[in-house]
Amino acid sequence: MKPSTYCLRRTAIAAVRASDGEKTFFQDFDGQIRETRYEDTRGYSGGDKRSVIGAATHAKYQSPLAAVSTEEDRKAVTLFYISKTHRLCGITFSSHTSRWSPDTALADLDVPACPSSQLAATCFDTGSEIRLFYQDPTLTLRELAFDGHCWDHVADFRLPALVGSGMASEKWLNDDGTLREIQFVYQDEKCAVRSHFYLADEDKWYQGYLNLADRPPQCGLAIAAHRNLGYGADVCRVYVVEHGGKIVEHAFYSDTEEWKVEELAPRLLVESKLAACWWPSRGNPEIRLFYQGVGGELEGFNFQNRRWWLEHALPCGDDVRGRAKL
Repeated sequence: MKPSTYCLRRTAIAAVRASDGEKTFFQDFDGQIRETRYEDTRGYSGGDKRSVIGAATHAKYQSPLAAVSTEEDRKAVTLFYISKTHRLCGITFSSHTSRWSPDTALADLDVPACPSSQLAATCFDTGSEIRLFYQDPTLTLRELAFDGHCWDHVADFRLPALVGSGMASEKWLNDDGTLREIQFVYQDEKCAVRSHFYLADEDKWYQGYLNLADRPPQCGLAIAAHRNLGYGADVCRVYVVEHGGKIVEHAFYSDTEEWKVEELAPRLLVESKLAACWWPSRGNPEIRLFYQGVGGELEGFNFQNRRWWLEHALPCGDDVRGRAKL
């Protein structure tokens, strides 16, 4: 009997909202990276052996993953991972060619990473600028910036962190679509989940207000930050896999400058990683949070119309189909 899931235990998860729905990436038992897709009219597809991304066959076992949608129409997707030689790698799917191709500019930079590094990424300016975060061999968190042509390190971004620290990043845009802020969360050397934020008009990073002490080492992290959508405030939502394998949302509201904490309901692996993507829907944010369930399956937890509801397992086996949203 074939297993119901080919998800590697403790697989990294990357999720991105593209023009045709969501794309979610995970690593299978063989170390290959697979893709599932969600379309509003068709539900989920992919996740089987035909969805293996051949351009990423040299990804290391237990590779971290991060993804961004690029181009103004969000038809292109760039996926980041770490190779078997512990180098940062990127591949981009083009809607024009329907193929994945390597990011040669990143490959030429030949950036070494800590073997247990995780990844986070965000893009802005219609996808022509990307920020990629990773942990270097000295266990320092670093930032790489892509300006549409080449990659370079951001000199003033250096954060000491727990080895294998989880990390997540998200952008806030101005009304004209230009970058306003980048929010970044990670785990420090004492296992506290901390935040930093970047102000674009000052071109400077600052220490944030989030400080969650004594969280599980290498805990899963995700973030969703949205502006002026139904709440009369900007909201930054940080998701943390806490002790006992539970997901807790820590949401910061700009109008009151207060954090609100909510424990979410799904059952998941204690070691599960997280990924989140969001989009505006009828004046409100719709958020999809991905994690690994207790049986190893990839699952989704959705925030819609201001309430959370559990989705069935995503397709991640060669003989199992995911269910469309009802």
